[in-house]
Amino acid sequence: MAITAQLHDGTRLEFPDGTDPSVIQQTVQKVLGKQAPQAPAGTNPTQLKGSSAGGMFMGLRDSVDAGAQMLVHALPDDLVRLGNKLNNRLADIGVPGISKLDLSQDGGTLSGVVSGSKQGAAGPLDRMVSKANAEYDASRQLAGRDGVDLARIGGNMINPVNRIVPMSGATSTLGVVGRAALQGGISGAAQPITDSSAGDFAQQKAAQTGVGSVGGAVSGYVGDKVIGALGNKFAALREKPGFPVLLGGSQPGMPIAAQTEKALGEAAGSQGIDLTAIPKAILDDVRGQVQSALQKGKKLDVNALVRVAESRSVLGSDAGLMTGQATRDPQLFARELDLRGIQGAGKPIADRLATQNTRLIEAVGKRGASSAPDAYDAGSTAIKSLQDLDSKLSSDVGSAYTKFRNASGSAINVPMQPIAQRLGEVLDTYGTENLPAAVLSKFKSYGLTGEKQTKAFDLLEADKLIKIINANYDPMKASQAGALSALRKGLSESIDLADSQTQGATGPAADLLREALGKAKSRFALHEAVPALEAAAKDPGAQEAFVRQYITSQSAGIDSVAGVVRLLSPEAADSVKRNVLAGILEKAAPGAIRGSDTAKFSQDGYRKALDAIGDRKLKLLFGDDGLSQLRQIARVSEWIQKQPAGSAVNNSNSAAQVMNLLQGVAGKSSSPTLNKLGSLPGVNLLKNSLAQSLDEGAARNALAANVPQQSAQLAPEEVNALRRFLPLTGGAFGSAFSSGLR
Repeated sequence: MAITAQLHDGTRLEFPDGTDPSVIQQTVQKVLGKQAPQAPAGTNPTQLKGSSAGGMFMGLRDSVDAGAQMLVHALPDDLVRLGNKLNNRLADIGVPGISKLDLSQDGGTLSGVVSGSKQGAAGPLDRMVSKANAEYDASRQLAGRDGVDLARIGGNMINPVNRIVPMSGATSTLGVVGRAALQGGISGAAQPITDSSAGDFAQQKAAQTGVGSVGGAVSGYVGDKVIGALGNKFAALREKPGFPVLLGGSQPGMPIAAQTEKALGEAAGSQGIDLTAIPKAILDDVRGQVQSALQKGKKLDVNALVRVAESRSVLGSDAGLMTGQATRDPQLFARELDLRGIQGAGKPIADRLATQNTRLIEAVGKRGASSAPDAYDAGSTAIKSLQDLDSKLSSDVGSAYTKFRNASGSAINVPMQPIAQRLGEVLDTYGTENLPAAVLSKFKSYGLTGEKQTKAFDLLEADKLIKIINANYDPMKASQAGALSALRKGLSESIDLADSQTQGATGPAADLLREALGKAKSRFALHEAVPALEAAAKDPGAQEAFVRQYITSQSAGIDSVAGVVRLLSPEAADSVKRNVLAGILEKAAPGAIRGSDTAKFSQDGYRKALDAIGDRKLKLLFGDDGLSQLRQIARVSEWIQKQPAGSAVNNSNSAAQVMNLLQGVAGKSSSPTLNKLGSLPGVNLLKNSLAQSLDEGAARNALAANVPQQSAQLAPEEVNALRRFLPLTGGAFGSAFSSGLR
């Protein structure tokens, strides 16, 4: 026999005989749950109104209802009542979109929403909003849409009111949070109030605004972190080989090896580093690290890697840059140097710094500064070399000239126009008082000062004239030196003119003519390069000052230096070069040339010594490779010693003294109290743990100079572009958080 169960609305449920009572009870409850809810009075719930589309509509309507509520609550009551009456008249005549308001005193009772409270002039609008929301809630139950109303939240999100505050100007997480909080507050205020009995309208609206601001701020912070994390994941993917270029992939089609060489070349070029000067084994290690990072889509400080490689090529692998020195990280650089004075922990770093200092001195020394001749010996060697050359050139000029005369039966006349013009300029500028008598007498004999010419001006006379000019040259007499330099220049121009005028000479003696003039030009070039050659041979002071005066001083012109270097014998040139290097090292590390074990290399002193001479002169002396090596030492020394901006190194070493004092607490002291304190196990444990941490941690990492790989990240402008979409989250969370206060 069947079991029958009848519900209060007359519905009959039949179950087979013997059905478990619990099953019958569960079935009845399910049927009751599916029945349509009791609709509030005056409403007409439908499944369409409670559908997702209805929810989207309500989300769009919320800001309209909330705006209307805030307006009528802000306006005077009389004006609101007048508006309500006008609204109902328009509704009576059938104006589309106008709903009639209930203008009764208490508005009746809307079950579950309004409990008959007096609401003043704003009451009719509040009751209409409450009625619409009650009807929607009943419609949702009828449609079976329980739980979080995602459809209505979606309507809130697409509502323009939830995108009022732009995010395009936010450039930080704090900026995003602030803007999202503002948007959340606006979106919270844009939620209607459906239960006017819950309290004062202004208080309810303030609560909605505050809760919305909190929700917006939370969503802004979380959203900014999420887009940053997802964006960086994407950035790492696009750095990997083969990532589509249309999606931002870099180096399309370029092999890893080629990308590596490109990165190394750019890093070296930006720092003036010559990769060919770095040993292959060291450079291959750097290549391997760069390739590994590229394959993983990681970012690597290639500039720091190249610095480490160059430092090891100059200083050796056991004295290369520490991590802070290589990366130029201000805080890390300062932390490493501050550690050097701490007992125990700082010893490895102090030893590395001492080794670096020694290797810098050795780097300059092994290029020629060690055992270099002093200024006097270098000058004497150079002068003797030039004297020997001058004697040979003078003999060669005479010999070549004699051969030409014997072959041609004529002299080689030298045009006097250039020397005459120079003489006129000298007399106008310096006057006869600044011309030595012997020089002026010679010019008179050639008829260049108005007197009768008594001597022909041929090649031999020109050779005699240059000897007289140089013999009377005194660099300490500025006016006289200037006058004689101008005359020497005019004499050289006369020889050049003679050479050019005889270029077309033919006949048996033409080659002898060319040879004689060529040797004369060489000799004049020597005297033009070293105008005090005659005097320097007899003056010990000039010998000591030779390198400084004719090579390294600013008054020594590039052409003059080039002439001297070109004319020196190989032995003399080597002596001069090594003396120059010794001078550079002495300015960089005073006492190092004398073998002082306390000499400290100064990157600033070394750089100034190089700059005082200039790269063009250094290149003339040491060639391209030599100049590159000297500048290489300069770069490495700057990375070691020059503190990055903002590093705040404790140069007084007071921080290390404090740490040493703390560590000394656990040791012996003249104070019995401190000794007792030091005997406590906990104090010794703290001391040992600190020393071990510093030794095995900071010092080891500093000496290893392992440049860390970092995951690729979006550029700041890319992150800012993504932040433009965050108003949706601020508005959505602001609406969602405050929706519970409707």
